[in-house]
Amino acid sequence: MFKNEMNRGIFVIGTDTGVGKTVIASAIAVGLKNKGINVGVMKPVQSGGTDAQLLIKASGVTDPLDLVCPYLFKTPIAPELASKLEKKPISIKRIFPNFEQKA
Repeated sequence: MFKNEMNRGIFVIGTDTGVGKTVIASAIAVGLKNKGINVGVMKPVQSGGTDAQLLIKASGVTDPLDLVCPYLFKTPIAPELASKLEKKPISIKRIFPNFEQKA
């Protein structure tokens, strides 16, 4: 058997800010937890706002914020622009290890 054979993932994707991705992801996490399923949440990049914090609180996970959200930008604009403005390049090499810890 492969180590990750039983793992499952759900990705919530939306095309704009404010379309409800965090609300939907939180509801899914709560529903799965209520069924006794071990849940992990992740918001790899956040620019402005408190979505990652809301996701942690709503889902009831105990992971630290920097594990759930490896890139937390202050400026509430598109992540790519926030990354350039704050001079912090986004790299999958930083995101993927956090994801693997949750798998």
